[in-house]
Amino acid sequence: MQPFRFRLERVFEWQQTVCHLEEEKTRLCRFAIAETEEKLAQLKADSLATDHELFKRPVLTAAGLKALAEFRLKVIKQGRALAAEKQARIQDLEKQTQKRQAEWHRLRLIEKLRERALAEYTVAADRELETLALECHLSKWTANSPAKTHA
Repeated sequence: MQPFRFRLERVFEWQQTVCHLEEEKTRLCRFAIAETEEKLAQLKADSLATDHELFKRPVLTAAGLKALAEFRLKVIKQGRALAAEKQARIQDLEKQTQKRQAEWHRLRLIEKLRERALAEYTVAADRELETLALECHLSKWTANSPAKTHA
């Protein structure tokens, strides 16, 4: 009997590659979210450091207060922009996660087809082996039968 050969082997290998690519894209989405969170944390730290530095001074001038107010507005705008960016990246991650799960589901389906084909092959191979064993036994039995020895 021929050795087992899964007809969809190339499809299976391609699907494995697709799954790994989707896994990498998901990892990159997570990295982008972490990067945005890091930017937010850095912005907050810079803002607090600036506030602390300004309030350490004994006297604040009107220009200094105006600069502080402008800086705070700038920080608020940047914070909102970064929060919106983070939210967009979270949505991208959710979409990517769904896509990754769909690709892994397809891979599992192909794996099940492969397992089923292997089981069918095994049954067929076992039947062929049983048939050969039976034929071998029958040929020995007919070769040693008393009818042939008398002739």
